[in-house]
Amino acid sequence: MRRMVLVGLDSPILHCIYRAASIRCTALVETEHSERVVSVSDVQPPGTKGNSDPGANREARLALTRKFVTGAALLCALVLSNAALADDFDRGRALYDLCKQCHGVDGDGARLFLAPAIAGLDQWYVEAQLKLFRSGARGTNPDDVGGLRMHPMSQWLKREEDVTAVAAYVASMPKQAPAPEVHGGNVEAGAGLYAVCGSCHGAKGEGDQSKNSPPLRNMSDWYLVGALEKYKAGIRGANPANTNAVLMRGMANILQSDQEIKDVVAYINTLNE
Repeated sequence: MRRMVLVGLDSPILHCIYRAASIRCTALVETEHSERVVSVSDVQPPGTKGNSDPGANREARLALTRKFVTGAALLCALVLSNAALADDFDRGRALYDLCKQCHGVDGDGARLFLAPAIAGLDQWYVEAQLKLFRSGARGTNPDDVGGLRMHPMSQWLKREEDVTAVAAYVASMPKQAPAPEVHGGNVEAGAGLYAVCGSCHGAKGEGDQSKNSPPLRNMSDWYLVGALEKYKAGIRGANPANTNAVLMRGMANILQSDQEIKDVVAYINTLNE
């Protein structure tokens, strides 16, 4: 995520815009009450033929003033919007201080804490999963140890704005390529098995929001193996409140053995950026 150079609400730039707009509007009012005729060359581009009609002169000044005030208003709106983005980014970074205890400062994950790599994950997916953890639709099965840890952690996010802020911050982090920790998979066999996965997750594992399918590349391989095993065992995908997980449970059962799980994950590792 690109951070923008921001202007504070008490910035001299805003005060200058406000003052200029006020002076311009005051001048317009004073001119409308004055009988003095000002040459239209004051408001027309050089080389344009003049007009001594006071009414036309006033309309020209009015048109320029409208443009000026509109431009100033748009600039102010942009500054305020950028300031809000900065607040959200800083809030997300502060909230991530808790997440990094397990997921790491760089978001590269830690198997010891059952915390996968999350850096650079799509914001929509991170946000959706945090909401599922908060609601209990995910992370409440007694056999899902990693999920049981995430469920209470997600409760620290008290507001919807907090969920959005930390998800945006995670999405802004540079993507990591975790070192493979799962061995024994056959990449060629996995390529064939992945053809089914790719119909939703993308040929390159890039994910597809329209299908609620997250990216798989740059994901911790041990986490992918564990997730597929949980889907097959019904530890994940048994709660009807989590409809995407229910669908994944059926897809995971296409893999007939632990070896096939390793094979498809070995192939996914080759898609890492």
